[in-house]
Amino acid sequence: MKNGRDSIGKRMGLKKNHLQPVIPGNIIIRQRGKKYYPGEGVGLGKDYTIYSLIEGSVRFKWDSINKRTYVNVVPPGTPIEKAVVKEKPFVNRGYNVPLKDLARVSVTAK
Repeated sequence: MKNGRDSIGKRMGLKKNHLQPVIPGNIIIRQRGKKYYPGEGVGLGKDYTIYSLIEGSVRFKWDSINKRTYVNVVPPGTPIEKAVVKEKPFVNRGYNVPLKDLARVSVTAK
């Protein structure tokens, strides 16, 4: 206690872990700021709480390009291998060839 006051803990962190079942409205993560980003089947509260919008199981996906962890809820019965979340489209990160010209380039084996 410092100067006669002490605040209680805010109870942040993971409430549901990877592959755990959730129902609509379940809180998955309580956080300050966006450490985790919402993906498919989840919502983001004004205090950055991530919660489930559908019934299913929680899946975490690391996006190595944007260096972000996305939280998703996939419907029940979805196999682990098949639970692929929508991939981000290719982003032209300063390469010399415009994306529309990539389709016209043909590679021929000699």
